[in-house]
Parts: sequence; C-alpha cells; structure tokens
Amino acid sequence: MSIIRRKLILGNIEGPSQYEAEELVGKLIEIKPQEFPPAFPCSISVNGKVFFDYLLMRTKEILEDGTVILDNREVNKEALGFFNRYERCYE
Repeated sequence: MSIIRRKLILGNIEGPSQYEAEELVGKLIEIKPQEFPPAFPCSISVNGKVFFDYLLMRTKEILEDGTVILDNREVNKEALGFFNRYERCYE
C-alpha cells in the first residue's frame, strides 16, 4: 500500500503533532492479516446423535459478510474431510 497522505487523529480531533504521520507519506507499507488460531477439537452431532467424537477443525476463511469457513484438511489428508460454513449469527 502506498501512502499518499496521512493524518494523526486522537479520538475525534486532529493530533497536535503531525511529525510522525508526515514521515510516512510517499512510503510503501505492507499490512499482513493476523493468522487464524490453531486447529481446535470438536465433535459433530445431529439431533443428539454423535457422528464424530473428535475432529480438529481450523478456521480457513472469514468472508466479508461474516461467514466463517472451517475445515479439517490441515490435519486429515484422507478422503474423509469436513468443510463447514457458518453464517454470522449476531448483529
């Protein structure tokens, strides 16, 4: 990302010193997204019947609408794999 202009804001007012902000103008910066957490153990059940007691699932993607994509391909390379899509359930 190339910085064209930069302004330091403290709360909702402009900061008194713009020295550090002005130093960044014209520079290129790279913002790396935070890594997803490690795989977590879970079980899969439907209507109270447990189909899998133990699976390691990991977040693979979070879409712009808040949908979370989970899968276990990282720990399970076999043919049996799970892919789950959870829509955001909060406002």
